[in-house]
Amino acid sequence: MSKIIKFGEDVAGYKIPVLNEREIRAAAGILFLFVFMSLMLILFRQNFILIKYVITLFLTDFIIRVFVNPNIHLL
Repeated sequence: MSKIIKFGEDVAGYKIPVLNEREIRAAAGILFLFVFMSLMLILFRQNFILIKYVITLFLTDFIIRVFVNPNIHLL
């Protein structure tokens, strides 16, 4: 498999690539905070500006995590 498109990291002691669950949960929590704030803005003030940026950020983060290995070292 290519080094750019790779699911997980190689860790000593494991035969298959593994994912850092703490890192995934932390990123999900931060994104949840922004989504919650933007939804509260929509609910209370009918302001849809923040949700546009949050959705773009979420989609970009999701694509990087699923399709591109963020830990590549090209040099």
